[in-house]
Amino acid sequence: MVVAAQKSGFSREFFLKTVALTKVGEYAFDSERKLMSAIYKPTTATVLPLGYSYILCKGAPEAVLGRCTHYMGANDDDMSSHSFTNSLMKTEQNPLTEQYVDFVSAQAEKMANAGLRVLGFAIRRVNDEEGIGIIKAKKDTESEKSLSFVGLIGLIDPPK
Repeated sequence: MVVAAQKSGFSREFFLKTVALTKVGEYAFDSERKLMSAIYKPTTATVLPLGYSYILCKGAPEAVLGRCTHYMGANDDDMSSHSFTNSLMKTEQNPLTEQYVDFVSAQAEKMANAGLRVLGFAIRRVNDEEGIGIIKAKKDTESEKSLSFVGLIGLIDPPK
């Protein structure tokens, strides 16, 4: 995933320096939940405004979709860092519909049938107070709800 992000112009340095995100909490992968989530907040107001935390979630597409209420729409195929950070700052997302879930599920199945390991991604922006509450609650259910679906990635997973 790191290589794919770098090829798309989103290196680790982009998130650490340009976006200035710092991890403040994490709920590790669990085979029962089939996902994991991490909570980040900007340390300086370089690109994202202060006062908000961002919950980033990844895992099995069906597990991620099952915790989403919205999805992020395409941005005219603009994959620039400016477009990415604008998407993070959006407060309104598209409501998740059954048709959208069916579409994403079909795409994930196609990718899996092609021999790829498929992961789904989602995000949620909360104010800092809510972010702190999510960390203190020590319950993944507080972190992994009301998410906005971002997309899928297919990874080549060679046999061990």
